[in-house]
Amino acid sequence: MTLPLVAIACLGLGGGGSVAGIARLQTELLAPHLPVVAFSDSPPPQPWPHDFVPVSSRSFRWLRRFSHVPREWSSSVRLARALRERAAAGGLGAAVLHSHALAAAAAPRLRAFRVPVALIVHGDIRDRPPGTYDGRVTAFYRWATPRAYRSVDLLLVGSEAFARLVRSDPLVRARVVVLPSPVRVAELGPLGPPRQRAAGEPLHVGFVGRLAPEKGCRELARALVQLHGKGVAIRSTWAGSGPLRAELERLLAEGAPGGDHRFAGPVARGELGALFCSFDLVAMPSLSEPQGLVAIEAQLCGVPVVASRTGGLVDTVRPGRDGELAEPGDVAALSEALRRAAAGVESGRYRVPDREWLARFDPEFYQGRLVEEIKRLIAMGVSR
Repeated sequence: MTLPLVAIACLGLGGGGSVAGIARLQTELLAPHLPVVAFSDSPPPQPWPHDFVPVSSRSFRWLRRFSHVPREWSSSVRLARALRERAAAGGLGAAVLHSHALAAAAAPRLRAFRVPVALIVHGDIRDRPPGTYDGRVTAFYRWATPRAYRSVDLLLVGSEAFARLVRSDPLVRARVVVLPSPVRVAELGPLGPPRQRAAGEPLHVGFVGRLAPEKGCRELARALVQLHGKGVAIRSTWAGSGPLRAELERLLAEGAPGGDHRFAGPVARGELGALFCSFDLVAMPSLSEPQGLVAIEAQLCGVPVVASRTGGLVDTVRPGRDGELAEPGDVAALSEALRRAAAGVESGRYRVPDREWLARFDPEFYQGRLVEEIKRLIAMGVSR
């Protein structure tokens, strides 16, 4: 018996972002159980042992003032056409999509061929704070998001908080399943020895991620300044790039003069393990966070986390056990959470990693659930 084909479609499959990484991992985990083909406007890293359908995209350089909206929509439409062509040829059992815009473009085309569609929810414009995107991108996502939710058959989300957000749309008829993305510790590279902090040495706080408003970078810098003003000895390392770097450097230089605050720029994934192990704490003060992979990675490396009480972080960080939580956007609360965490590190209160607690982020557990959900999706299409 020939098994039906599963298409996984993602913009920028060959990129270094978390969305592309999850799409590549899904392809790898589904392949032993179902025939899989990936569709993208960006070729995957080599070697790539799975089928791949390249789709060209237009650059729209003459429309640069309109941001990347024309290119994203053009790529989404072209990917939707390629998926429709594969569905028309027969044998396509289901499609797994990694973009609201792509789902808005592709799901109606695939419905005509009775191909069920799953959307992996990596975020939601309704949860993003002002300033995350410019006005054009925000308007585009506000248009695409409800159309995507109302067009697909299955929504896979990374946390209970985002499941509630998705279900809040009264017109959503899709099944909403909470399935957090997994983490492979081996991908983080050698972990190195656990950090041994000498008496009187400044607490080393690490930030790993995009230096952008939605990640709470401004709030973290201001909280560090507050602690500096109270005489708490803290140094920080910021790994990542983004539009706020210059502003953050200025905030720390002016508010905490003489402090040791280093901006390392982007760090290769295979070097993150050693970086995490050099920290006493990892700060993840996001204003919006569907799941919070960095918090999971840090815990798996044995480092407690100070995070915002928002999104998937609430499902991951247990105050007093894995780290501390603070209200998102509240600098004073974040400063106090960092102070409590510093005391927790001093006393050895935290017990990380808690393997039993983190088992649901194991790739093998994820694989079993993902295969089960996609097979159920395929059966839905057969019964139509």
